[in-house]
Amino acid sequence: MPHISKQKLKKGVAEEISAILTETLLSDRVREKERLSVFRSILTSTEQLMLAKRLAVLFMLEEGQSYYRINRLLNVSVSTIRRLHQAVLLGEYVPLQKAFRNKRGRVTFLEFLEVIVSAGMPSIAGPRANKRLKKLREKVWNSLVT
Repeated sequence: MPHISKQKLKKGVAEEISAILTETLLSDRVREKERLSVFRSILTSTEQLMLAKRLAVLFMLEEGQSYYRINRLLNVSVSTIRRLHQAVLLGEYVPLQKAFRNKRGRVTFLEFLEVIVSAGMPSIAGPRANKRLKKLREKVWNSLVT
């Protein structure tokens, strides 16, 4: 888990920083193909993996997967799964759930899972597999962003 300073930000600063991040990732000024590289350049591999796993848990919960299966497949604690599930039940991820439902046909569960498992990891299968994985990552990214 990435570490965050315990010192509080001044009122409004956190919202402004969040707005800048959102604008940077979703801006029309950043071409679609560049968004993935922007995302990767501002997040460490640990942060990318953490976000990827969180997204995978939410995706699997939306698919109706059991806590046990999510735990075994993603190596995420049951308490983390439960916390995210409670947030889903409280309606905190409604826009994301809609994106999963609307984009379900574009990305298969196995494609999504492959991207999650390989998050932050270089391909060891050579240039062809690297190229395929890069295309797959872009496909998953585009299905979540658009």
